[in-house]
Amino acid sequence: MLPSSLACIMLLWMLPSSLAFVFHPSPLGVSGRLAAPLGCSPLTKPRLQSALSRSLVASDGSILIVGGGPSGLGAALELDTIMNSELREKWGGAKITLVDKAQPISAYDPTRGFMYLINELGLKFTDRHGLSATVAQDGVDGSTLNGNRIAVDGTCSKFSFSFGKMRAPYWLPRDGFVSILETAVRKRAAVDVREGWEVTALHRIVEGENTVLEATLQGPGGVQQTMRPFLVVGADGLRSVVRESLNAWAEEDGGSNTDRFQMEEKSSPAGGLRYKVLKLNKEFALPQAPPVNARQGVAAGVTRLYEELRRGGYSNDSGDEDKRARPDAAAGDHQNQTHPGMIDPEQSYSFLSRYLGSLKDKNRETRLGLLPLKAKYEYRTANIITWPDHDLWTNSTLSTLPGIKHFLHDSYPQVPWDTAVTEEELERFAQSKGGRFPLPQTTKGGAVWSSSANNVGVVLVGDSLRAFPPDLGQGVNSALKDVALLGDSLRNASQGDSASAASSGYSFDGAGASNSRQQLATALGSYEAEATGEAKALVRLMQLGSPYQYSQPGMIAGLAKRLMSANLLLRLLFSKIPVLGNAIFFPQVAMMSQTLAGTISYREMLSRAHRTSFAFGAIAIAVALAGGQVLFGELNRTLVYWTVMSMWACLFKALGF
Repeated sequence: MLPSSLACIMLLWMLPSSLAFVFHPSPLGVSGRLAAPLGCSPLTKPRLQSALSRSLVASDGSILIVGGGPSGLGAALELDTIMNSELREKWGGAKITLVDKAQPISAYDPTRGFMYLINELGLKFTDRHGLSATVAQDGVDGSTLNGNRIAVDGTCSKFSFSFGKMRAPYWLPRDGFVSILETAVRKRAAVDVREGWEVTALHRIVEGENTVLEATLQGPGGVQQTMRPFLVVGADGLRSVVRESLNAWAEEDGGSNTDRFQMEEKSSPAGGLRYKVLKLNKEFALPQAPPVNARQGVAAGVTRLYEELRRGGYSNDSGDEDKRARPDAAAGDHQNQTHPGMIDPEQSYSFLSRYLGSLKDKNRETRLGLLPLKAKYEYRTANIITWPDHDLWTNSTLSTLPGIKHFLHDSYPQVPWDTAVTEEELERFAQSKGGRFPLPQTTKGGAVWSSSANNVGVVLVGDSLRAFPPDLGQGVNSALKDVALLGDSLRNASQGDSASAASSGYSFDGAGASNSRQQLATALGSYEAEATGEAKALVRLMQLGSPYQYSQPGMIAGLAKRLMSANLLLRLLFSKIPVLGNAIFFPQVAMMSQTLAGTISYREMLSRAHRTSFAFGAIAIAVALAGGQVLFGELNRTLVYWTVMSMWACLFKALGF
């Protein structure tokens, strides 16, 4: 449903909000959800059991992963590589169990029909596990966006836009990318993938000075199994019950950090917007359209200006030139054709509504966008994104098949609905409750729970750690970064395990403890420090990026959208200034998140964004001071002094001091 990919403000003049949304993640649906103990709410505090109620059985040396999305499957690949291949002698091997409520895991789910743009950050993970060639084969090259803007009368305006010098990203549907990961995971002998399974209880069992994790699993037909893993990975999404269990444990333990696993929400104009996804047939022909003149005006002018600034691309400070370059001939080209014919599966399409820009009928205005998709998938998805009080949600007639058919035929007469979609899909679409963008949010500093004395732990990855609207296309890519970071933390901890191993007499039953397991708490602590810092920076970047790309209603939102576009162009222009560019002036967040993903951290992106803001602040103060001198003559010396000091303070901040 939700495309988890790239959001670039420069396209907002051409693309509808529904297509702009494609530029990110963030899935609200959660699979493999960790359920509460039977008869209890998810927030019920975990029980602590004494030796009188049950006997202690040490950890069975296994790993439990809750959730079979990209982060869960990625964790299975990464942990199996470490435990059972690279560092098997140190970690002693481990049986890995992955549970997910979905059956099958990689099937198309209309409630989660996201489109992913796997950029360099995500490709670094697929490189690590030999999957990048498959991603390239099954995906559409996203380094250039070839688009078609279809007006109500059927007129098609074509455009092509390149994102500059960067490793080619790839468009993939969620089910397609999950299938790639699942296929790789099922080849791992030590990984047990269980579809239709859930965790019905997760406890810390304390007996004296010993703590053991215990999870009760329930599968199809009510069959149950108990596990005592030494590591639990919570990859169960925004509504993570793994995280809620950790939150309950923190409250039970008391102290000053009882809220460390609570989610802290930040404001965003994109938060709360609602969406639906319509599954279209793979191919359908668009109607004949009359010839028109080439599109003119602000949209074309802004796009041409942006392309002129963008030529040559934006690369990192190292000056690497080995990344895939844009095809210059295609960038920024605009031309009209009288009839686009059959839709091309590897091009994007945006359909304009009859009610576009209508103040009288603003609650009928919608926008429909299709993203590039390989023909092998046998379908196309179109998304509609609107504000919460839109007719699509409040008018009960639109939840019926006749009502939604009339609405779509009336709003988009240029779409051949009779051949583009089945009645069964229209009825499902009408009845669907859709989803809602979350506010940018992350925990208040908590990502792991561990017991160093007993070498057991719980860790959060992906949307269970942080979530946000799909503004910047970082959802799936940042989730894979979490998994890679967890793997690297375990590898690094393995290098210094000898001293710890000598001081600990704790051993595991089953898999046989090894020295590296004594360093589990150290590894998880290292992961938490890095992952929470990156999560907080990423949440802030979401607020600064492109939250007005969805054409929210109202004059203030319209003005904010134009200022957002001007800000992007201004920062891009200043970043091209010799010497100062890439020193104190950097491109806008939406651009850096795509061109520099995988080469610098989110914290560094945020630092660069702030440094540019301080540089603009210094310029604004200098201009104001000069203007005051011209208009009012000699100014108060104290005022001049503090103004100059403020200017220098901004300049020092811009330089990174």
